Amino acid sequence: MNYLRTVFNQLRKVQWARINVAALDTVLCIIAILMIAAIFYGIDMSVNEFVQKIL
Repeated sequence: MNYLRTVFNQLRKVQWARINVAALDTVLCIIAILMIAAIFYGIDMSVNEFVQKIL
């Protein structure tokens, strides 16, 4: 019975670790998307200013 309990506890820990890793991956993906969007937005703003200076 003790053996089963330790196995169950190990499984539960592994499952929590997987959930944490998935959450971390999701957060990292969101941050990466936001950074890319910010970079493109910045480029877009620079291009607009550049065009306005030329015109």
